[in-house]
Formats: sequence, C-alpha cells, structure tokens
Amino acid sequence: MKISENFLPIDVFDILQRKFLDRNFPWYLAEDVTNDNPNIIASCEDIYNWQFVHNIFTSFVSKFSISNQMEIIEPILKIIDVNVLLKVKANLIPRADKIVEHGFHIDVNPPIENATTGILYLNTNNGYTIFEDGTKIPSVANTFISFPSTMKHSGSTCTDMKQRMIINFNYILHKK
Repeated sequence: MKISENFLPIDVFDILQRKFLDRNFPWYLAEDVTNDNPNIIASCEDIYNWQFVHNIFTSFVSKFSISNQMEIIEPILKIIDVNVLLKVKANLIPRADKIVEHGFHIDVNPPIENATTGILYLNTNNGYTIFEDGTKIPSVANTFISFPSTMKHSGSTCTDMKQRMIINFNYILHKK
C-alpha cells in the first residue's frame, strides 16, 4: 500500500474539489454502497447502505461509459501514470449519526491480478477506509492511497462533516 499526502498541487486540487462540491454537479443515487459487486452484501444496516455516485469512466465491455466529467480527472491520471484505465467513480456518502463501515469488497470483479485501486480523498472528515488486516486510512483531503485491487477494503460514513467524498480509481500501471 502506498499513501501520498498532498498528492495534487493545491491549485489543481482546489479546482477538483470545487467541481465535485458544486451544487450543479450530477450526483446519482446508489441504493447499495457495494452495488458494483453483486457477490458482496453490505455488512451495515440498510438505512446506512446508500450513497451518491458519479461514474466517470467504465471500460468493461458490458458497461462501457465515459462521463463528460472525464477531463477533470486527467491531471490525476497523468500523475498516476495509468497504462489501462478500468474504472473511475466518485462517491459522496452523506453524514450519518454514527460511523458505519459498509462491508469489505474489491472494486474489480472478476479480480485482475495486476490491477491497482486508488482512492483520492476530496475532503477531510472522521470517516476512513479500512482493510481486512485492520489498517485504517483516515479521510484527509488531497491524500491518495493505492493498493492491489485484490485487497478487500471498506469505506465508512462520517459524523463531523456534511459528507465524505472520494474518487475511486481502478487501473493497470505501466510496467517498469
């Protein structure tokens, strides 16, 4: 696992953050936080099992799509040095009355051994990403974490801000 604080130049990050916080940004209701993977059942109460999403890019044959928001993430893709982009999705989880973990999952299904998952935190809050081994990564704005896509992880709600926002990337890197 790699953690990169202050991942983007602050001016680039500010533009990105403002874009996703804009009242006219198109968020869509997902009534199941783990709905990308039908084999995973959320481990939380149903009342907490929802979020808003924006699918920016999906390359899977049965679901190929590109959002008109694709250009906003171009600076991130250059820094990551992506060879093959699999999926990019922004998640907005509204504030809850308690911290709730949604359930361990992988983002690329079926698993691809050489794929990487990356998470860019868009705001600082008391939510986090947790891994099966107990490692917790706090949600700190402009922090990027990357890890093998086969590592099971779970996001959480937050209680101290209006929302917890991340951009989730799934990709294959250039071979070095």
